[in-house]
Parts: sequence; C-alpha cells; structure tokens
Amino acid sequence: MPATTATPTVVTLNPADIRVDANIRRHVKPDRSFWASVKQDGVVVPVIVEKTDDGYRLIDGQRRTLAATDAKLDAIPAVVIDPLADDAGRIIRQLVVNEHREQLTDADRTAAFQTLFDLNVSADQIARKTKTPKARVETALKVAASTHAAAAIEKNVPLDLAAEILEFDDDPDIATELADLAATDPGRFAHTIQRRREEREEREVIAAALAELLKAGTRVIESFSRWDHKGPEKYLDDLAETSEDAAGYKRFDPVTHESCPGHAVAITVGYDWSNGDRTTKAVLNPVCTDWKANGHFIRGRAKAAAGGAIDEDEKARRKLARENNKAWSTATVVRIEFVKNLLAEKEPPAAWEGFVAHFLARGGVEDYRIRSTTEQLLDIRSDWVKWLKENPTRAAHMCLAHAIAAIEGQYEYAKKGWDHSLTPNYLAWLSGWGYTLSDVEETAKNAKAKK
Repeated sequence: MPATTATPTVVTLNPADIRVDANIRRHVKPDRSFWASVKQDGVVVPVIVEKTDDGYRLIDGQRRTLAATDAKLDAIPAVVIDPLADDAGRIIRQLVVNEHREQLTDADRTAAFQTLFDLNVSADQIARKTKTPKARVETALKVAASTHAAAAIEKNVPLDLAAEILEFDDDPDIATELADLAATDPGRFAHTIQRRREEREEREVIAAALAELLKAGTRVIESFSRWDHKGPEKYLDDLAETSEDAAGYKRFDPVTHESCPGHAVAITVGYDWSNGDRTTKAVLNPVCTDWKANGHFIRGRAKAAAGGAIDEDEKARRKLARENNKAWSTATVVRIEFVKNLLAEKEPPAAWEGFVAHFLARGGVEDYRIRSTTEQLLDIRSDWVKWLKENPTRAAHMCLAHAIAAIEGQYEYAKKGWDHSLTPNYLAWLSGWGYTLSDVEETAKNAKAKK
C-alpha cells in the first residue's frame, strides 16, 4: 500500500522526479511567456502531488511541472496530499481540481469520463462525484464511443455540437462531412445538418408513400420537371379531358383518370407550415404517361400556343426559383431557431429599438399569421396580456418578436423570402446579432431591395 500523510505538507521537489501519468489534460500547448516566466522566476504556486511507494505522482500543476522540467530547474514547491487507492478516484480528483480553474476542454472532460467508465464507474457515479449533470455525462460517453463525433471533439468542437453528429453515425460520409464542418466552419454547421436531416426525412416519407401505393397496386413513376420535360408524360393538373374543358381551364378529375391506361403517380416532397413548425409530407401527383396517345388535352392550350413555348432563359429562371425556394425553406428552420434563442436571452439584442422603429415606420401590420408567429417565437401558450403580466420584464422582447414576426409571418415568406423586398435589411440585422447566413440568405442579403 502506498504511504500516506496525515495532513497536506509543503515540500521542495525536483520536477524531474514527479511522475505525470494518465493526466486528464492530454494536450498541453507551450505558452512562451509562461515558459519564460518559469525559467526566470521559478514556480511560485506549488503543484499538488501525492506520495506513492515509488515517488510522487502529479495531481495538479501539469504545465508548471513541464515548464520547470524544460527549464531544467532543480526544485519547485509542492503540496503533498493523501493518495487515493484507485485510478478512478485520482482522475475524479484531477477533474474537480481543474474544473475550478476552468481550463479543461470538452475533449479533456469527455476522455476523462470515458476512462472512468472503462474503470467500471457508472454514469450516475461520475455525475455525482464530478458535480456534472448526468445527461451531460451520458452525452459525453456517447460522443466518446462514436468515431466521427469523437474525432470532432478532439478538434476542440464543443460537446453539444459534436453530439449532433451522432444522428448520422450510421452514415460515415455525412458524419465525416459534419465533423469537418464543425471544426472548420461551425457557423455553417446548423444549415448543413438541417439540410441532411431534411434529405433523410424526405427519403423516408417518399419510401413510406411508395410502399402504400405499390401495396394498392398503383403504378408509380419518377417525378419530372413540369416546365422542360420533353417526354410523353404530363401531370394531370395540366391536362383536361376534352377540348372544351381545355379551353375553359377545367381540370381533369383524378378519379375519372384512374381508368386511363396511362394513369400513374409521381411522388414529390412538400412542406406544411400550418402548425408553426415545418412538417415534411409526401405529395402524390397524378400523371398520364402518354397524354397524346390517350386523347387528353392541355388546359388553356390555345392561349399557350399563341404566346409560344417558354425560352431557355425563362426555364433557367424558374429552375433557380425552385432551387432557391427549397434552400430558403431549409434556412428558415435554422433562422427561426436562432431567433427563438435570441428572444430567450435575458436582455434583447443590441440596438433592437432600431429594428422595431423600422417596423413601426412601415406602419406595422397585424393578421393572424403574424400573431401566430409571434406566439411561436416567444413560446406564448396563453393570452398575450396574461403573458405580459407573468413576464413584465420581457415587454421589449415582445415588441421585437412582433416586428420579426411581421416579416417571418407573411404568407409564403418561409418558402419565398429570398425574393422579398424586406429580406436584405432583415438579414443584415440578424447577421449583426450573430446569425450565420446560409448561401441563399447571403445572396438575398446582398440583393438590392425592390422598390
């Protein structure tokens, strides 16, 4: 058994004789000014060691010990404390000592928690002994067990950000992409992971819809562009059953078309914002696979023929608009979450009064969508008057939320805000408050506001 001391004592030790092993701070970056001060003045603050049968083992003071060794000092002050019988206890002691100094990184803590777990210390015990919330300990252990999340945290990515990568542990390509992005461009991380979530959700809703259609015996074909598709297929809502119906823009009845030999369905993805949060859904688009052969007509064809087919520039413009709509919809999810967190802060952001003044100068606006969006941003679950009585210090937050909702709550803004006249100024404010713009938002912010 190692020797013990009844009370802590201060001694002088040669730093070369102090054993530094299994220290929780794995990476010590030399600080030139610190190294120089130790070389010139020696170690002023004693390190903490424990006495063992074969010498002294370091508990606290790794930088001081390494700097003193590098400076070839013969003696430094050290406080000798009672040793602990097991490695787990020693690691916990190091954690507690260093946490008070606020010098540990999330990578240090995660590695220490994993070491303790490997020594059969449960997450609950780690949480109690290190005064860390159990949920955070459990998150750290999950991150440590993941190749990609662990790689991210080794690059000093915060634990909470690294934990989000766990969602894609089963997809190495995406997990690697996210880990690299979290380390090199964390501001863009939220936009990228949201897009990857949506892509996964889209695949899932399409797969579910496809399974139902095939089970019902419905023919399914791949979706195609409505504007520049050159094949014989046509979406049913572009068709009419008779020439008279076509001239009158009357739509083809989908039920009637089910008996057509060319009847099929193309599955696309749509979004529903009606409940405040965006919901991904499968959209079933009835199609005729050969509208000419089956004797159908294009709705309003006479008018369309007179105007001529759309040119390549118009096709490109419509394609870009569709791409921007999708990208803006993705960015809206991230942007709304940023605004929610902004409004959850104790104090409103800097110069919020200027933003509200711009809103009031435009005359303000009030309709049910804006009111609903304000409630969403502030998480108001009761009457506004009651909410203000319960939260008297948050009147400024309500003013700001209402001004933001006057933009975000406009009809189809979540889909087409990239082309809105208010967007450049609005995004400039958000960017000034710390929001990282996505590519489509950056383009929209730099666009000249419409007159």
